[in-house]
Amino acid sequence: MNPIQLKNGIVQVATPYSTGTGFILESEQLIVTSEHIVRDNREVVVYGASFRQQVVEVLYLDEKYDLAFLAVPVGCDNAGLEMQAGNLLQLQQKIYSAGHPYGANYTVKEGELTNLSDINYGISFFRHTALLPTGYSGGPLINEAGKIIGINTFLNQRNSYTGFT
Repeated sequence: MNPIQLKNGIVQVATPYSTGTGFILESEQLIVTSEHIVRDNREVVVYGASFRQQVVEVLYLDEKYDLAFLAVPVGCDNAGLEMQAGNLLQLQQKIYSAGHPYGANYTVKEGELTNLSDINYGISFFRHTALLPTGYSGGPLINEAGKIIGINTFLNQRNSYTGFT
């Protein structure tokens, strides 16, 4: 995993009501985050290691899957992460969760996959052990190769941390 590339692809997302994390999806030139972070906003403030703080447009919201797509800020060249192709997940696989907890700068938590097929509200999730403090919502769940395997969403009733698949 390339820590510099990873750090350059992770962004902090802020609205008047909340903060969270997002990531630049290189292939689509979009910022991906959680819908609950940007809800009711047409524009949000983003900040990343590879660009200055800027206001960007909220392009698309999906409340059911808790996903939001944002415009990539000006001057954000060659920054972004890639999705893992195919479904190569295994139980006890080492994973990393990246985020901006409590509005702080970039941090990474290590964990492992504990369940690959949890269904909640008709949506497929998987559980992992990487600690997700407030502010990690919308951030990527990453494998050892530095590829995105999920999006951090919430803490479920069993007190296990969950990633969206």
